[in-house]
Amino acid sequence: MGPVNEELRPSLLDEWRERRRQRKSAPKASRRTPRKRRTWRERIDRMSLRKAFIVYILGALVMALITSFIFVFWMQESANDIYRSAQNISLEYNALYTVPHSGYELSSSDSFMLSFYGAASIAGPVILFLLWILMAYRQFYRTKLKRPFELLQKGAARIAASDLDFSFSYPAGDELGTLCQAFERMRGDLAENNRRMWRMMEERRRVNAAFAHDLRTPITVIKGYTEFLQTYWPEGKLSDEKISSTLTLLHDSTQRLEDYVASMRALQNLEELQPDPKALDGSSFSNGLESALTILAKEYDKRIEFHSSIKGELRFDGAMVLRTAENLAANALRYAQSRVLLDMNVQDGFLWLCCTDDGPGFTAEGLKMAGEPFYRAEKKPSGELSGHFGLGLNIVRTLSEKHGGNASFGNAPEGGAAVTVSFRLS
Repeated sequence: MGPVNEELRPSLLDEWRERRRQRKSAPKASRRTPRKRRTWRERIDRMSLRKAFIVYILGALVMALITSFIFVFWMQESANDIYRSAQNISLEYNALYTVPHSGYELSSSDSFMLSFYGAASIAGPVILFLLWILMAYRQFYRTKLKRPFELLQKGAARIAASDLDFSFSYPAGDELGTLCQAFERMRGDLAENNRRMWRMMEERRRVNAAFAHDLRTPITVIKGYTEFLQTYWPEGKLSDEKISSTLTLLHDSTQRLEDYVASMRALQNLEELQPDPKALDGSSFSNGLESALTILAKEYDKRIEFHSSIKGELRFDGAMVLRTAENLAANALRYAQSRVLLDMNVQDGFLWLCCTDDGPGFTAEGLKMAGEPFYRAEKKPSGELSGHFGLGLNIVRTLSEKHGGNASFGNAPEGGAAVTVSFRLS
């Protein structure tokens, strides 16, 4: 090897020092946070039942093989110890002489132990395999089956007792985890159906109470005038004009009863109605609705402004939306001073109807009771109804809810009632 150039040595050393200094002063590169490794228990929880069962069985077989080998080796060594203790060993001239096997006798206890060790070498592995399989099954049951079975059993018992006010979760990724999630969804659906049925029963109770209250007036009128006729007509104290007016009032009260019965029948049919969505052209539907609203406005001698931004093909129950819009517009025209505005648009997967008028608007009590069947607001001194609602708005709310939407009632900032109705598009 040739001599080292002395002039190059300092420069190389300085360069190496400079690189080292730069490496130390340079910011350390950000390292990725190592992903947390899952534990063995977490991996088992995420396995399917079949995979987890195979893992447990394979683990049990491996442990059974290892313990069986150790056990058999132990039995053989124990038997060899007995043989060695029974041998006659003599040491002479530093030599080892062993008496042949046929030349010594075993005691009865040694013979019994040798027989025991031989039998244990055969039966022991079988017993060990069975024990390990049983332990694997027990662990598999405790890990994968016990908790979901307990949750499902308790949940089924509470559902059988009509107790749906609970929830449970089993976040495992196996088949039982999926079953528990389906069970929880079923419980939620049952609870929602119960709440819906309860609301329907409460609404039916309110309807019956309101119906009975409204029937009381015409029945009282009919009863009073009937007693009046029975008392004074036989005595000849009633003129023909008085009898005619009394019969007219009786006829009006009877007609009022018939109207109430027809309303109850309409409400019952409304509850049984189900939406039938079909593909409809938005522009054609808007034109048809505008024509119907124009005719309706002429009956009230008022003006209705209709605006629609829906275009293209939409899927909804056209008859249900049309009936809702007509009831909404008729209620607004009944109490508006001169003008009603109805806007129809599509947003967030819903068809929206927004109706405002220039009438007096809802009262505080009216906002709470809007949409209730047969509700009537208090009368003004002049006898005019001050509310905007009754059976018409109940139909609006019921139809919108059956179509997957809802109805909200309020007052516009500039005055007048404001009702917003939505229908879910298929």
